[in-house]
Formats: sequence, C-alpha cells, structure tokens
Amino acid sequence: MTVDAASIPPSGKKFTEIISRPGIIDAGAKEYKYTSGSRGTLGVTTEKGGGYISGRQAWWQLR
Repeated sequence: MTVDAASIPPSGKKFTEIISRPGIIDAGAKEYKYTSGSRGTLGVTTEKGGGYISGRQAWWQLR
C-alpha cells in the first residue's frame, strides 16, 4: 500500500482553510476544541478528556 504523504495532515485533522489556535473547554471526560477559520467558519472537535496528569511523564536512561 502506497500512501501519499502530502495527503495526510500533520495534525491528524485536515482543514481546508487557515485556522486560529483553538479555544479549549475541559469538561472532565470530554474536551471541546473550538476553532475559527479564515473564511469566518466555526468548528468544534470533541475528544476524550485527559484530565490533569501528575507525576513523571518521561525520563532519560543513563548508562
């Protein structure tokens, strides 16, 4: 299977216009991201809410 890299948006969501940074509303189990486009359109993306993550997120292994 050959995939054309130009057809895959880097953000995971394809937009046909320039969008601004989304306004994010955290509602616990869900997260709503509101965007406004360069043509005056409004969009909303609903995702699973991640909540706040505490503790270590990454580390470096020393040899």
